[in-house]
Order: sequence, then structure tokens, then C-alpha cells
Amino acid sequence: MYIIGENIHIISPKVKKALAEKDAEFFKKSAIQQVEHGAQAIDLNLGRQKHTWEEVFPWLTKIVQEVVDVPLCIDSTNVEIKSTKVDDRRQT
Repeated sequence: MYIIGENIHIISPKVKKALAEKDAEFFKKSAIQQVEHGAQAIDLNLGRQKHTWEEVFPWLTKIVQEVVDVPLCIDSTNVEIKSTKVDDRRQT
């Protein structure tokens, strides 16, 4: 079984608030807790983000990768997001 942590989801009011405030610590803490509880990947579901995806997704992936060493799942219906390369900050 492969466990994917799904606590970073736009339907959560806490995630919406943290995203609006660019609260990096909220997302870092969430990612760490999910991995500590067995997640082998972290799902980032922030919805379509039509107007802010170029800023939001690189920012979020960077801060999550700073604190956990598991794959990220980019969960979005926005085709542009899915076709955009996000830097893997863990590469040396």
C-alpha cells in the first residue's frame, strides 16, 4: 500500500486562509505531520488557481520540499499547472 497525505486541500478553510496569507509555516508543519504519520507522498490540491498558479505552485512546492523528502502529487484540473515543470529543490 502506498500512502498519500491529502491534508493540503483547497476545500479546507485553514488551507485557504494559509494560502491567502502565504503562511509557509502552516504548510511546512502540515507536510511534516503527514510524513510523520506515514505518508509516502504529499498531495498538493489547491484547485485551479487560474490567476495565481505561476506564483503559488512554485512557492508551495519549494517550501514543502524544504522540510520533507517524499514525492509531491500536484492535484489540479488546471492543465497549465500539470504541464509546468516545478523544480525539485532536493536535487544537488
